[in-house]
Amino acid sequence: MKRLAFFVLWVVFVPFPLFSLNLFFEPLGEYEEYSVYTDVEVLGRYAFLVAGNKGVHIFDVSNLNFPRKISVIESMDCSYAVDINGFHLYIADGRGGVRIFDIRNKSKPEQVSFIPSSRKSLDVIVSGDYCFVADDKGGFRVFDISKPYFPYEISSWKESDYVNSIALAHDYAFFSDEKGIMSLLISAEPDSLNKYKRISEFSPINKIVSNGRFLFAASSERGLLAGEVLNVSHPLLQELPGKYGSIEDMFLSGFYLYIVQNGRVGVLNILVPFNPYFSGSIYTDAVVSAVFVRDNLVYAACGADGFRIFEISE
Repeated sequence: MKRLAFFVLWVVFVPFPLFSLNLFFEPLGEYEEYSVYTDVEVLGRYAFLVAGNKGVHIFDVSNLNFPRKISVIESMDCSYAVDINGFHLYIADGRGGVRIFDIRNKSKPEQVSFIPSSRKSLDVIVSGDYCFVADDKGGFRVFDISKPYFPYEISSWKESDYVNSIALAHDYAFFSDEKGIMSLLISAEPDSLNKYKRISEFSPINKIVSNGRFLFAASSERGLLAGEVLNVSHPLLQELPGKYGSIEDMFLSGFYLYIVQNGRVGVLNILVPFNPYFSGSIYTDAVVSAVFVRDNLVYAACGADGFRIFEISE
């Protein structure tokens, strides 16, 4: 019985090579264009590329080998991030606030409303009837979007400055500010943000992602941080060993964390979250700025080198 218990612990907690899988990436299609893409979101047969002051570009990717641009949404200031909820696209457009578009016709998206920014909208996440906004010096803001044509603010957390990235997990929102990472209870009453906790003081944080149980944060000074957030009252957050500086973007997919570091994509196996190991890399002549993963495909925003698609195999 003791031997069996030891074996179970060994399998669960030790990233032994016998259980590792290396991932390989085959380049498929690409779209060369100098548009400085900084973020990407994919919905069905369409990809939405964020291009800063050049707005948001929509691609038809039904033919993976030949992605085709079909429309452009011009920016009012500088587009930083997008999220999609049903037939609506939400764009964090800097001083232009959060702009809401009807995208049933991808070739001709139509703006239906907008959420004014008190400072500069840097990130946006939509869940159900609520829109969560990282508004830089304007703090963390929550809007009711049950009627997308008439969004209205229901609460805000303005005790934090420089809020720039958001992740949702179960009943909580996690966001980064000038002091590190904050958690806020949002489930019971999103209009009352009175249950909060600072879970780290590592800063500055570039990006936060979560799968509901674990949270990963990219810190410019401390590298990659991992935390277990099932119990937000007593979260466990620690700096991971390894060289994880200068992470520009991350995407969490199953047991893999895709990180964009120094313009390249590396894949970490996070079966043991506090001791991950590399399972592959994407080799390309382009400088990657952001990634999105769905099924067996990687969609890469490549800064000034356009847009690339890769197929994943084991």
